[in-house]
Amino acid sequence: DIFSQQSAHDLLPLVQQAKLLAKQYDAVIANPPYMGNKYLNLNLKTYLKKNYQGYEKDLFSAFMIRDLQLTKESGQLGFMSPFVWMFISSYENLRAHFIDHATITSLIQLEYSGFDGATVPICTFTLAKAHITGFTGSYIRLSDFRGSENQAPKTLEAINNPDCGWFFNAKPDDFKKIPGSPVAYWLSSLMLNTFEKHVKSTTIANSRAGMTSGNNDFFTKQWFEVISQDIKIDSEDVNDALNSKKKWFPYNKGGAYRKWYGNISLVIKYDSKNRDLLKNTGNHCASEDCYFKEAMTWTDLTSGHLGARFLPKGNIFDIAGHCAYPVIKNGHLLALGMFNNKFINTISKVINATMHFQPGDFRKLPFPKIFNNSDSVIDLVRKCIALAKLDWDSYETSWDFTENPIIRMGQPNLEQAFNTWQQQNANAVAEMKRLEEENNKLFIDAYGLQDELTPDVPDEQITLTRADREKDSQRLVSYALG
Repeated sequence: DIFSQQSAHDLLPLVQQAKLLAKQYDAVIANPPYMGNKYLNLNLKTYLKKNYQGYEKDLFSAFMIRDLQLTKESGQLGFMSPFVWMFISSYENLRAHFIDHATITSLIQLEYSGFDGATVPICTFTLAKAHITGFTGSYIRLSDFRGSENQAPKTLEAINNPDCGWFFNAKPDDFKKIPGSPVAYWLSSLMLNTFEKHVKSTTIANSRAGMTSGNNDFFTKQWFEVISQDIKIDSEDVNDALNSKKKWFPYNKGGAYRKWYGNISLVIKYDSKNRDLLKNTGNHCASEDCYFKEAMTWTDLTSGHLGARFLPKGNIFDIAGHCAYPVIKNGHLLALGMFNNKFINTISKVINATMHFQPGDFRKLPFPKIFNNSDSVIDLVRKCIALAKLDWDSYETSWDFTENPIIRMGQPNLEQAFNTWQQQNANAVAEMKRLEEENNKLFIDAYGLQDELTPDVPDEQITLTRADREKDSQRLVSYALG
């Protein structure tokens, strides 16, 4: 009848679309749509979760899996997409699929400003639908070449000259050696093998995330903003803190990039009354069993370099100031030496490519399996802590401050006092540089990476405060007024 004919005619475009989608192709090329989970409408979110579970975090991830289904077993694929899938944990399933069930044959990682007028993390890559065991792919890293005008010329230069320094060969199967399988194509085989050859950092220290108060303006202050008699800085544990009847306790919240010791200036209300309030806000006093214990700590938000510090007993810790507690004797000191060495700083960007380094990321770090010089490391770490503490305590923001360092020099006039302080400061920086380079050498040797890394530490990575004529004069006036 006419109605049936009309219905069939209306269905014809859908049938044609279905036939196209049912076909398989020799080559599939796509720039799939990018849309994160939080922007998806309910229908699309439900559909992805039902049909693309494990790949539903972003629309481009699901599209890539669908494109693989559109490809013949002997087919090839080409994509342009955000490069977040290469590193971030939420795309681990996608990486695993590419590595185990397909083959990454080539990849170009563009610099963030690789497109004119946009700052986006983009890569372009090719896949073979079938998995080829032991296949060696070609990779080009353009991260050091800012600007859209440099991307194409530097790519062609790398293709024509593989020894240029930004062209790499890597086996996708080897990425599985790293926890989470990040596509770390620029790491040497020696560096990749450290993850298999050595033990996890959890053998020496246990990392934990701390408290979120839910209302920092109410619960936290700088230590000098409250009555000092109400502060207890040396609590042994929660019971000791509560039984002291004190109101304020040291609160470790991470802070600026600084190594070995420091960033200890906040206090938090944690008497019985306020503890009950904290239990009902934020993340409800997470990891409370670790409060007040001696630890290693680092700031969650990094600026390109990791920097860990010794955290003395008596501190509660925040979710922005993660901690690692010893599993073996002095394990937190060994962890501190490991965390502040050159190799770990290199691979931290592989384990987590974001600006946040989490407790889970710490657990993935390799610690040298046979470390014959652990006593030497602990001795070095203690010396670094002492130097950094002396530096931190030279300023009024430390509660262990006793005397302005320029006055402490005991010189007959201000000029000589400052010059003496400046020299002492320079000597401390030089000594810290020597100690850090010695620590680097111990770990580089233990990892077997002597041919890969040098122990050198740039001056700007020594985080002691430098003498400054203007600032030190201001601090002296402040001290004199006090």
